[in-house]
Amino acid sequence: MRILITGASGFIGAHLTEFLKTKANYLAGSYKSRRPKSSQAIHYLRCDFSSFKEVMSLLKRVRPTHIFHLVGQSSPSLSWKFPLETMRDNAFSLLHLLEACRTLKIKPKILFVSSAHVYGQVCFKAKGPSEKDIPLPIDPYAYAKLQAESFAVQYWKQFQIPTVIVRASAHIGTHQPPVFAISNFCKQIAEIEKKKRTPVLLVGNLKAERGFIAVEDMVRAHFLAIQKCKPGEVYNVAAFSVRPMGEWLDLLLSLTPIRVRLHVNPGLKRVIEPHRLFVNSQKFRRQTGWSETIHPQAVFQNVLNWWRANV
Repeated sequence: MRILITGASGFIGAHLTEFLKTKANYLAGSYKSRRPKSSQAIHYLRCDFSSFKEVMSLLKRVRPTHIFHLVGQSSPSLSWKFPLETMRDNAFSLLHLLEACRTLKIKPKILFVSSAHVYGQVCFKAKGPSEKDIPLPIDPYAYAKLQAESFAVQYWKQFQIPTVIVRASAHIGTHQPPVFAISNFCKQIAEIEKKKRTPVLLVGNLKAERGFIAVEDMVRAHFLAIQKCKPGEVYNVAAFSVRPMGEWLDLLLSLTPIRVRLHVNPGLKRVIEPHRLFVNSQKFRRQTGWSETIHPQAVFQNVLNWWRANV
């Protein structure tokens, strides 16, 4: 396999690179501005996916048989601050990729990593929406992901460019930016432990119910998806169960000797969000045999230790 990872310098990209380095005959990864550290396992190539010319050049050079498309703005909350950039990065980057494949007359199998957030308002009404439910996005991030999905489906139907779509739920692990809740909590705790900040933990909506998947389990799901799932179809990849964020925070605080006072920061609350984000992932589990292997507590410990070494 000649594999291309787009957005290889990001959180998921780095973990996926580690997972794939022994599985590809040739492994390439694109980055936009921050070049990852050199590695014998992967060839890093600069590419700005807002430029069709650069995407064409990248594909001509790599000629991949498989593409994991990870390019995009990954935060729903930030999408309200940068809606135009989010649409460009999350939707039109895939359109450029698909159109480049059509122009070059190549048909690599593509995995497009969408998000369970596309269900939006459906999560207010239904218990565990499945792929059969019609998404109702509630932020620019989700809308852009849904638009990209439609590009993928149309290029499969019209030009037989095979793209599998996975709607991934929240995943956590080391190196994750602190714009995401668990990583943010861990960073704050590590700073409090080192007396770099007062023992006050800033939190958002602790009643919101969420599930988390270890990033190692998520990248394994991505690999299974590109191997076993059908082009043009959508698959939910989601945690088996969800809990209130307050319970996840209690679990995290059990891993540190410090005592903290919680302070709700209005800036950490989203404009609107589903109270309970739980989606049905049975279709993907049946198709691939995938299931979680790492308990969130073990991941919390790893992320906390990573931040302890990096604050």
